[in-house]
Amino acid sequence: LHTAYRRQRQMCIRDRVGSLSAHGADGNPSGNRGLGCFLVQLGSRLHYGRGLRDRWRRDQSKIGDVIMKLIRWGKSGNEKPGLQFADGRNVVVPEALGDYDESFFAEDRLEALRAWSEREGAEAIEIASDARLGPPVCRPSKIICVGLNYSDHAKESGMPVPDEPVLFFKSTTAFQGPSDDLVIPTGSTKTDWEVELAVVIGRQAKRVSLESALDHVVGYMLHNDYSEREWQLEKSGQWVKGKSADTFAPCGPWLVTRDEIPDPSDLNLWLKVNGEFKQQGNTCLLYTSPSPRDRQK
Repeated sequence: LHTAYRRQRQMCIRDRVGSLSAHGADGNPSGNRGLGCFLVQLGSRLHYGRGLRDRWRRDQSKIGDVIMKLIRWGKSGNEKPGLQFADGRNVVVPEALGDYDESFFAEDRLEALRAWSEREGAEAIEIASDARLGPPVCRPSKIICVGLNYSDHAKESGMPVPDEPVLFFKSTTAFQGPSDDLVIPTGSTKTDWEVELAVVIGRQAKRVSLESALDHVVGYMLHNDYSEREWQLEKSGQWVKGKSADTFAPCGPWLVTRDEIPDPSDLNLWLKVNGEFKQQGNTCLLYTSPSPRDRQK
């Protein structure tokens, strides 16, 4: 037995090349929270993240000379790959190019996607404007999260910045589209939100040097790290029980390629609930930064 609950919310991530903003479902907030972070593994790929959820207005992503954003559309569990171009068109991607899963990025099919969009994008079949957008990539095999990784969040929580990253997991069944309903578990009283930036690793990464870390990144997406704070913090045991409810990890609506965000350590993020600012911050406060240059400071 679960309760579906929707509130109007808005989130945004901005940098020098564009902006993303969103509206959609939310849980009942238990108060202002600091900006959190997490890691996601998609098969052999990792994502490093700060989250979003919901419906977006505007942004740019470029592969080669073609500006576009990777999307997935259709009914839940039966999504198909698509693209959104700078002119706002959402178009169908040929099945032959494959879905945005582990093998797609490992085999560097982004280049094939770019070539197809240059040749045929102008004549591609458009996706209906009311079509559901799912998460921009296929369901990951792991969602590995990092807690207290923003200095301002640690300060707000009255806790020191950890000497080692605080790691926890979210269930992959929490992964869903940006505007899908949030399902609040029965008995929850403190369902809460955190805007996140997810960093998508495009090929297998294991014992990677700091200097070559960004070479593995294919792009970024937004994510909302929902939590049940009472279960996470006020009851005994691990955080996972407050983090892993179904629908607690919405992502999207698109993946922006890495070349559009050359410096992930300088991104402004904000979140609104019912028009009221709840979070404002910058990834420069992220002590576990996705940018090797920032980590060396």
